[in-house]
Amino acid sequence: MLREKLHPHFQQLVLAILFILNPTFANSVGPNNPSTSGTIALTGSSNSSGSKTNIYTSDDLYSSNTPFLSAGQYSDYLYASGFGFSIPAGSTITGIQVDIERNDASGKIKDNDVKLVIGGIVVGNDKASSSSWPSSDKIKSYGSAIDLWGTTISYSDVNSSQFGVALSVIRSAGAGTNTGYVDHIKIIVSYSSPLPVELLGFTATKSENSVVMNWSTATEIDNDYFEIERSSDGNKFETVGTVKGAGNSVVTNFYSFVDLQPMPGVNYYRLKQVDFNGNKMYSPMVAVEFNSTNTNMVTLFPNPAANQVFLTGNFKTESHIIIYNTLGQVVKDLNYNSGSAIDISELDDGHYILMIHQDNSNITTQLVKSL
Repeated sequence: MLREKLHPHFQQLVLAILFILNPTFANSVGPNNPSTSGTIALTGSSNSSGSKTNIYTSDDLYSSNTPFLSAGQYSDYLYASGFGFSIPAGSTITGIQVDIERNDASGKIKDNDVKLVIGGIVVGNDKASSSSWPSSDKIKSYGSAIDLWGTTISYSDVNSSQFGVALSVIRSAGAGTNTGYVDHIKIIVSYSSPLPVELLGFTATKSENSVVMNWSTATEIDNDYFEIERSSDGNKFETVGTVKGAGNSVVTNFYSFVDLQPMPGVNYYRLKQVDFNGNKMYSPMVAVEFNSTNTNMVTLFPNPAANQVFLTGNFKTESHIIIYNTLGQVVKDLNYNSGSAIDISELDDGHYILMIHQDNSNITTQLVKSL
C-alpha cells in the first residue's frame, strides 16, 4: 500500500482513504442505429418487408411487409445489423435491449418472432409480444440490461457487423389486407469490464498554504488522464487540475498534484479517471481542513527558487529540516540555523514539502524548485 512507503513523520500529515476497487465496472453503449439490413427466410412465411433501409433512423419513413391476405400469415425476418459497437476486449456482455418503433392502423398485426442475430444466424429466445401493434408510432423495448436472450454473447459477437436483430410479424385475425410498418430499430448493449485503473491509494496532504495529492496505480487499461476535483461540501465538485495517465501499464505508477489555492475550511478531493473512449470513474474522497488562522506560519523566499532559499517565520533559531518530494520520500535532511541559506541546487525541478522539526511540533510549507 502507498501509505507504508511514506516516511513516519510524513504519515502524520496525511489524511487518507486507501482503497482497492471492485475488479469490474458496469457500463452500457447505445442506443446504436443499424447501417445494414436484409431479409432472412423463415419457413412457411407468406411475404417479406420492403424499403428495409428506412429502419435506420426515426423519420416517419417505413419498412413494411407485403399485405397479408388472411389471418395466421407471417413474414420472413426483417434483419437489422451493422450497429457499429466497439465493446472493449475482455468485457462480459450482461444484457441486450432492442427498441423497435412500429405501428399498424388496423390493429391486427402482432410480433411473430423477435430474436437476436449473431454471426448472421438467428439465435436465442423469442421476445415477441402478444399485444397488437399500436395505431401510431410507439417504441417497444425487448430484453434489458440483464437479459442475454437465452444465449451466449461475447464482446466480439456484438462488435461484428453481423450482430443484430430479426423481426417477423403475423396477422392475428380479421378480414381485408393488413400491413405492419417499422420506422426504426436500435440496440443498447450492457457489459462489465475489468477496471481501466486499479488504484492502490489516494492521499491528500496539507502543506501550509497548499495541498499535495499523491496516488498510485497497480494496472492501467486505456487510461487517458486523471482530473483532480475539489469541493467545499463533498457534493458539488470543480476541476482544479489534470494529470496525464500511463495509457496501458501493468507496473506501479505514481502520480502527484499540488493545489496551490485551497479554500478556507474543509477541502474535499477526488480523482476522475477518464479512458481514451471517454468512459470515466471516480475515486473515493479525501479531505483536508484549513483553519482561518495559523500561528506557525513560515515563509520561503525566493519561491520558486533555482539554487537556494531562506526561511522566515515563527520557529526556533536552530531547527531540523527535512525536504520531501511529493511521493513522501526524503530528498534532503539538514540542521538549520536561522538566517542561513538552504542549498536546493541538486534537487530536480518540481514541488516539494519542507518540514521544520521542533520539540513538540512540526511546521510545513511548500517549496518549488525551478530553473
